[in-house]
Amino acid sequence: MGGVRGDGDAVAAGAVRRPRPVSRVNPYVIEILGAHGITWAYRTPIHIDAVADERFQLVPTVCDNARDARPYFPGAAVQVHCGLLDPTDETGPTIARRAFAATYDALAARIDALLALPLETLSTSELREQVQAIHTDVRA
Repeated sequence: MGGVRGDGDAVAAGAVRRPRPVSRVNPYVIEILGAHGITWAYRTPIHIDAVADERFQLVPTVCDNARDARPYFPGAAVQVHCGLLDPTDETGPTIARRAFAATYDALAARIDALLALPLETLSTSELREQVQAIHTDVRA
């Protein structure tokens, strides 16, 4: 959403409840992202283990299922938990679409707020504080 800032890029990976990631991205994810101009149709899901050894400035866990998987990134400057509802828990096309759309909106609001921060000048503790404040403020 913000392009590349600093010396890195964003990566998305999942902490699925299975030993391996699913074979394809959830069609509701593709639909919701496409509605916002983001093409994701040809990407393959990856498990967090595939990126666990990389160095990241910020690693957020998004839903409680991800937090409960207890991902650990030794090279992460900041690791925080956002605690959003997992839209994959919803069933039925209408409810699931609404859940994925709500999750997209919640993440987009947090990402916009995060990108508005002077990320290049924040210390690790300031970044952790700011990310938690964003989650609290956006949720309110």
